[in-house]
Amino acid sequence: MICNQAVTTKIITRGKTHYLRYRVPPCIQAFGYPKEVVKSLKTQDYLLAQKLVLTKIPIMQRIAMSTDADLLKSLFDELSDFSFTDQLDRYEREEVSDAIYSEVDHIRDSMEDGCQPLHPDFAGDIAKLTSHQEPLKTVVTEGQGELYQLLLTLIKADAVNAGNGRSEQFYDLLERAKEIAVPKSPIQKEPDDLQPFSELFREFLDYKVDNASLSLKMQKGYERHFRL
Repeated sequence: MICNQAVTTKIITRGKTHYLRYRVPPCIQAFGYPKEVVKSLKTQDYLLAQKLVLTKIPIMQRIAMSTDADLLKSLFDELSDFSFTDQLDRYEREEVSDAIYSEVDHIRDSMEDGCQPLHPDFAGDIAKLTSHQEPLKTVVTEGQGELYQLLLTLIKADAVNAGNGRSEQFYDLLERAKEIAVPKSPIQKEPDDLQPFSELFREFLDYKVDNASLSLKMQKGYERHFRL
């Protein structure tokens, strides 16, 4: 029997029928969605219900991790100015790098706890260690995995820049942050590369004619439209 708490907490029973109960993440509710979705699993078999819910867990995790693209871009734009750590002298670098790394550890701990809220003074504390010297304007909402991942990557890049300057590690982190903030779009074919249906159908008919496998009716239609 499945004993996964992530599964069992998402099943409720009404009468003898089992239902999936999904609590919508607050960041998704902000777009006008309800707090909770309840859907019948159409079974009275609890083991089957667990198996059905288990298949939906990855989808729920992806929803919980999703973040509005504009929000990601906003955070990237705000934290990708590294001029503060660029201008540090060699006596300041280790101290500032250690201070930033303590915030990196805090973000990582919050992520490991399911993207729990950052400590109340985080926005102000991190501001003292960045180019802005002002609290973050982009709100990092609890539970938004991509936003936390981007925040962690950018702050870590600042820590690396403070300690070692524009090193290879710094550029690797910056590139990773760009990929999170602006995902690469899949390559799409140009319209000119796509064949019209009529051409594809004609190729199909040519194949059938060559293999003598057209019906008499199709053979006459083919000759009338394409061979005259």
